[in-house]
Amino acid sequence: MTRTEKFVQTSKTMKPKLHLLVASLLLATTSSALATVRYVNLNNAHPTPPYTNWATAAVDIQDAVDAAAAGDQIVVTNDIYAGESWEDPYGESDCVVVDKPLTLQSVNGPDVTLIDGGGAVRCLYLTNNAVLTGFTLTNGSAEQGGGVYCESTSAVLTNCILTGNWAELNGGGAYGGTLNNCTLTGNTATGWAGNNNPGEEPPFSGGFGGGAYSTTLNNCTLTGNSSPWGGGACSCTLNNCTLTGNWAPGNGWNPGYGGGALDSTLNNCTLTGNWSTFGGGAGLCTLNNCIVYFNTATNSVNYDLSSTLNYCCTTPLPTNGVGNISADPQLASSSHLSALSPLHRGGKRGLRHRQRH
Repeated sequence: MTRTEKFVQTSKTMKPKLHLLVASLLLATTSSALATVRYVNLNNAHPTPPYTNWATAAVDIQDAVDAAAAGDQIVVTNDIYAGESWEDPYGESDCVVVDKPLTLQSVNGPDVTLIDGGGAVRCLYLTNNAVLTGFTLTNGSAEQGGGVYCESTSAVLTNCILTGNWAELNGGGAYGGTLNNCTLTGNTATGWAGNNNPGEEPPFSGGFGGGAYSTTLNNCTLTGNSSPWGGGACSCTLNNCTLTGNWAPGNGWNPGYGGGALDSTLNNCTLTGNWSTFGGGAGLCTLNNCIVYFNTATNSVNYDLSSTLNYCCTTPLPTNGVGNISADPQLASSSHLSALSPLHRGGKRGLRHRQRH
């Protein structure tokens, strides 16, 4: 076969593939063109559906969500959005119920764009494949996930602050979902105690994950969160996170466990200044390439004996895991190493701690 014949034969083979690629591009372009941007401004004097420009912007986030279709973007300008109560698919009351896979985004970030539960309702419900960007969720109150309840890990929060939220059972700040570059501070999950006879321990439910429960957290900071067990996080996966000043005191009848994290997997994280009865830093956790130091507990100061640590900096040296060192990490802050830290050199056993920037 000549080179020309080979080229002709190859071209014939490529034509169906080329047609398929063109069709796919046209479909993607059409789908993108169908997506609509809707606007929210609490102080707009003339809100008019379908809220497709600032002059007709909705004054309530929920109105824009209700008018939106899957794939739409809702842009929200500065203010505190509070006072409304809407029912999510589970019958809980929320300030905002995002029950469609859309993007809800602030104009100027979480410092000036807040959803406030007023201590009475949850701030936000987020369905599968929905995205929240640049909000503060505060004063939320719910049975599960006081700040936000996410339907699955495909529900995503980015560059958000979750602060001062409360859950009766689990996940004071967040329940479920994926959180990227978020701050969780001062959230609480208390647990629920039933009636009991005098002197007997009452039935008790929940009390796990003051900051987050069953959540994936990437590049997040968890500070000052509390719950009987897993003060910062419980049943979570944490990557490149900082956990400091969280506590798990127990419930009065049973001791606390996992001040920073409980029953979680932590990769490239720093846990300092957390407190619990058992496992001040971590309890029942798997930690890889982490710093677990300067935590406090009645027993098992930095980690409990059921945790597994690999290539971590902690003390005492763990019996479960490999490649750990016990030298003082010499931190410059809760998330950064000082210039003199032995971890810059990898330590004597090869620890490679990734600093957050």
